[in-house]
Amino acid sequence: ASAQLADVEEVNAEDLPFLQGLDVRAWVEDALCYEVGKAGQPEVLGLVTPYGRWIVPLSLNVVALDCGDAGNGWLTFATAAQPDAHGVLDLNGCVALPPSPGALYVISPHLVQKIAPDGASRVLRLPDGALLMDGVDNICQRDDGLIDVERQTGDDDERNVHGVIDKTGKLVLPAVYSSVQDFGTKKKIAIVSQRIG
Repeated sequence: ASAQLADVEEVNAEDLPFLQGLDVRAWVEDALCYEVGKAGQPEVLGLVTPYGRWIVPLSLNVVALDCGDAGNGWLTFATAAQPDAHGVLDLNGCVALPPSPGALYVISPHLVQKIAPDGASRVLRLPDGALLMDGVDNICQRDDGLIDVERQTGDDDERNVHGVIDKTGKLVLPAVYSSVQDFGTKKKIAIVSQRIG
């Protein structure tokens, strides 16, 4: 196997002929791309690399683009046709999850949280969008690299149950405990409690 490493950095827009006639809005360091738009269409966004490869073409009519999760390998977007529906693109510009109503939050390179307009929350696997967990109320990164999940069991927040998954979505502790706390040791032991009756 062989690999080639290169530094990708912003250069002056005037030096790149393929950017002529486009509105260069910003250099997006997380994605190593220029955020561009069409002159006269300020709402439409695109992403193009410094060597002219389109990651998010203007023809996709993207009006909302979040590159904050590019470090995990994903971009979230919404189109002009469905501004309240969000989807996920990989860093090659391939649609992993097509836009659907609600919000998407990338949790890890393998997981995304989808919150529907009615507030229902799910954890989906990336890139295929398979449902891993439904009815998730809260998700939180732990110091030990695992992810706390909280599920609502009714109207009373005190009755919510907690569990733990890893970054790939594999179940570490089922969501049946009233609390899960990490010892903070290398022994991989957690303190758990379970409400009875």
